[in-house]
Amino acid sequence: MFFEIGDRETLPEGQGKTIQFTRYERLALPGAPLLESQTPDATPLTTSVVQAVVDQWGAVISLSDIAQLTVRHPVLRVAQERLGTQHAETIDREIQKTLMGGSNVTFANNKGTRVALAAGDVLTTDDVRRVVSTLRNNGAPTMNGDFIGVFNPFVEMDVTKDGTFVNAASFSQVRQLLVAEVGTWMGVRWKRSNLIPVIVRLTTPTPTAVAPPAGMTGFTATTGHVSFKLTRLDITTGFETAILDSTNLTLGSAFAAQIILPADSRTYNIYLSVEVASANAGHGLETFQLQVAQTGAATTVRIAKAIGATGIETFVVGGATDRVLRVTGSVAPPNVTTAGNVHLSYVFGKESFGVVELGGLTTTITPGTPSESDPLMQRRKVGWKQLFKAVLKNTDFFRRIESLSSFN
Repeated sequence: MFFEIGDRETLPEGQGKTIQFTRYERLALPGAPLLESQTPDATPLTTSVVQAVVDQWGAVISLSDIAQLTVRHPVLRVAQERLGTQHAETIDREIQKTLMGGSNVTFANNKGTRVALAAGDVLTTDDVRRVVSTLRNNGAPTMNGDFIGVFNPFVEMDVTKDGTFVNAASFSQVRQLLVAEVGTWMGVRWKRSNLIPVIVRLTTPTPTAVAPPAGMTGFTATTGHVSFKLTRLDITTGFETAILDSTNLTLGSAFAAQIILPADSRTYNIYLSVEVASANAGHGLETFQLQVAQTGAATTVRIAKAIGATGIETFVVGGATDRVLRVTGSVAPPNVTTAGNVHLSYVFGKESFGVVELGGLTTTITPGTPSESDPLMQRRKVGWKQLFKAVLKNTDFFRRIESLSSFN
C-alpha cells in the first residue's frame, strides 16, 4: 500500500549499505524580463541529498514432515503465501514508522494536539480541505492530478457518512478504481489499509522514583527531574500502539526510576529524559530508551544515572538485564487523549518520501532431500530476506491526520 506511493531508488550492488535519495528544490522565479538577444543567467537546479543505511529484514517458516503429511491443506503453498503477505506488511510497517517521525500533523476539528482531541473529532471534509490547501500552498506535486490518501477501515466508515464524500466518490466511479481504493474526495484518491496502527492510552503501570538498585553505585545528588514514558508494542505488527502519559519524577539525593511491567508476553519501550543538576552543568538534557521483552512474569526495571569523576554520564539498568535492549535515536511519542482511540490517516503528494526498490528480495526454500543437518528429511524451511529503508524526502509534501472515530 505505502510502498507504491514512495519514490524508488535502487541500492547500488557492491557499494555498501548506504543508499542516497535526491531532493529537488522548487525553482526560483525570474526577477526581470528577457533582454533582446541576451541569454539570461542560468537558474540553478538546487538539490539536497538524503542518505540512509539500509536494514536487512527476513523471516523463516519451518515445516515438519509430519505436518506436510497429515495436514489436509497444501501447507507448503500456504506458507509461501503467508510469507509473501508478511514481507509486504513488514515493508509497509517500516515506511509508516518513518512517516510517524514527521512533525507535520493536522488534528481533526482543527485541534492543536493529540491530547486535545475530543469526542466527535472524526475526519471531515473541512479537515481534508485544510490539508489539501496546505499541500497545494507548499507546492506539493500531485500524482496524475490528485494527491493520494490512506486511511484505516474505521476512518473509512467515518468519511463515507459525509455527504460531500458520498457525492464525490459516486462521481469518481466513472474511472477505474485501483485495489483497495475507496474513491476521490477533495482532490485526493483515497485508499484503505488495515495495517495502520490505532493508538490507545495506557493508564498503568505507574513509574516511581526510588533508590538505586543494590550494588549500583556512583550516583550524583541532583535537584532536577526526569520525564518518564512507557509504550507497549503490538504483538503482531510491532507498532507502538499503547502509550502511557509522560510522568515527571523528582530526583532525590540518589536517583533511579522504577517501573513494574505486568506479567505478560509483550514488548515495552521505556523512554527517559534526564535533566542534569547544576553541579554537572554542560551535560544538559539526555534521552535514553530501553526495550524490554517480557517473558510472562512481572518484571521490575530500575534505571539509574551515574556521573563519574570525569563527568561522563552513564545509565545503569537493574532487572531483566537479559531482556533489555538499549535503543538510541528515538523520540518518545506524544500522550494520547482521554476521549478515545487515535486513528492515523495520510495525504501524500509526489516526492514525499523515498523507498529502496524491492529488486533485492530473496526467497528461499530448502530442498526435500536428505542433507547433513537433516538426514531423515524431517523438515523443510521457507523464507525471505530483504534490504530496505524508507526516508523522508520533503515533509512539506505530505501530512499526517490524527482523529478519533465513531466506530472504534
